[in-house]
Amino acid sequence: MMRWASAISEADSVGSAVQELSSALQADLQGASVDLLLVFFSGMFVAEAEALAMGLRRAFPGARLMGCSGGGVLADGQEREGRDAVAVSAASLPDVLLQLSHVEPEELAARAKAPLRWRMALDLIPEQQPVFVVLPDPFSVRAEAMAEGLDRAFPRCVKVGGLASGGEGPGQHRLLLDDGVHHDGALVLVMTGDIEARPLVAQGARPLAAPWVVTEADGQVIRTVDNTPVVDALEEAMAAMSEAERRLFRRSALVGVATELARPDGPRPTDFLVRPVVGLSRAEGALAIGTVVDNGAVVQLHVRDAHSASAELQDLVSREARLSTEAGEPAVALVFSCLGRGMGLFGVPNHDSRVLGDAFEKMPMVGFFCNGELGPVHGRTWMHGYTASVAFL
Repeated sequence: MMRWASAISEADSVGSAVQELSSALQADLQGASVDLLLVFFSGMFVAEAEALAMGLRRAFPGARLMGCSGGGVLADGQEREGRDAVAVSAASLPDVLLQLSHVEPEELAARAKAPLRWRMALDLIPEQQPVFVVLPDPFSVRAEAMAEGLDRAFPRCVKVGGLASGGEGPGQHRLLLDDGVHHDGALVLVMTGDIEARPLVAQGARPLAAPWVVTEADGQVIRTVDNTPVVDALEEAMAAMSEAERRLFRRSALVGVATELARPDGPRPTDFLVRPVVGLSRAEGALAIGTVVDNGAVVQLHVRDAHSASAELQDLVSREARLSTEAGEPAVALVFSCLGRGMGLFGVPNHDSRVLGDAFEKMPMVGFFCNGELGPVHGRTWMHGYTASVAFL
């Protein structure tokens, strides 16, 4: 039977952290053999990544190991941001086949152009329903292209993960694979067999005003909505907002693009892929957003704030809890939360972990604060920002 355990340490040395983590994990697993270690680390442990990996693998002989550096880490219901910390999850997976690999940036670019190279490299087909966990370096990988290539090679298969964080330039992040340390490319974990993944993507935004239908667009640029110049429609929508909503929109202007066909009762909040406004030109009558838009698409103005982000996550986790009463409790939650969430957004510690823990009291969780989060919205995998992307296994 699959078993997972998680632990977190803020010890002042690698040796002490490994001892503290291994003792906690072994106690929770009660003698079960460990097949996989997921490791996320911040602060001083980034420079000690190789020693950390070797210490954990000595503590758990035979286990595969994958992980990366982060601006913060989380496990065991606790989040540690901007501090020296290590978060680890250990898994016993007797009926699951694991494939772990590091893919160089050049090979990732080649697979983006020829997605079937993913199938050949992994010797897998979509019908095997593989579950992917992906940890790219943000400075060397076009993560959106990588996600698109994986989707084309393995449609309708769950893909989650996050961009390594904590560094300020190329070569400063650490990607751990077994005893090896990499500074670019991406780590890919593929799990097949007796395993199911249910993803949850909380984008942390709420809609403002009524939806529009795009009637003229060119790539990422919207020119008319409902046969009205988009600048005029935007001014009208802002005039109808409260002063508080206008302040929010000026600070975090977002547009949601509906990813589902029109519903009889209109689109739902979870139907939208939320993207930032990246430009507005009154002279050209153009609104540019962070994704390609087609004529006929349904779009809606959105804003992001702590209240709406918290409410959305609680609603989505509550739905997962209701589903789990029939499908069974998750064995673990893999959590990839944006650096822009946490204390900076919510003003309190452990927000996302607390919401998950309140719904699933005994469920282990592990993850980190990312430079971008990988997760699906209505069947397609996207790179997000300010998002919590969760995989319940």
